[in-house]
Amino acid sequence: MNTAEKIEKLGVLPIIRLEKVENARKLAAAFKQAGMPLAEVVFRTKDADKVISGMKEAFPEMTLGAGTILTTAQVERAQVAGAEFILSPGTDTEIIDCCNAHHLLPIPGCATATDVQMSVKHGANLVKFFPAGMMGGVNAINALSAPFAQVKFIPTNGVGFPTLSEYAANPHVAACAGIYPCPNELILTENWDEISRLCEKALKIVEAVRA
Repeated sequence: MNTAEKIEKLGVLPIIRLEKVENARKLAAAFKQAGMPLAEVVFRTKDADKVISGMKEAFPEMTLGAGTILTTAQVERAQVAGAEFILSPGTDTEIIDCCNAHHLLPIPGCATATDVQMSVKHGANLVKFFPAGMMGGVNAINALSAPFAQVKFIPTNGVGFPTLSEYAANPHVAACAGIYPCPNELILTENWDEISRLCEKALKIVEAVRA
């Protein structure tokens, strides 16, 4: 099973921002307890790559991606740390090409048909629909899917437990990304048990609507 297939099979993509590298192993343990072997670690902290490597060491079966990637140098840092997929907030063809050259899965951020077409042209058929809530949500995904039937979407922003079922039930959606399974406040307070509970809740919702 390739990385894109793993993401779609699970259907939930937690977004992590972790300031304390020393908590990477604890967070990975919480994910493992919940049966959540997938996450995106955003490169908004100086040690994001160390968070990826720490989580990977604690939970080797986990598939980890790097998010908010803005440069090819960050792509290379993420790969060295153990990332298997790369998400960017916009459609940067240089980053897509860099990912392809390094055998990483590129997931460019797309908000328009032009973005999607450019991504497909460079070999990216799995895209991050961002910001989903502001750009029309499920209706926009359906509209974009008409001319791009081969593309799967990962809606981000505006995705949470109130909207999870609607997004997950859409056949054009690969996975639903957001902080809802691991809110920042729970990471800051180190409430690992509650993070495990929310991850389990998200997985059960997606499994139920896709059954």
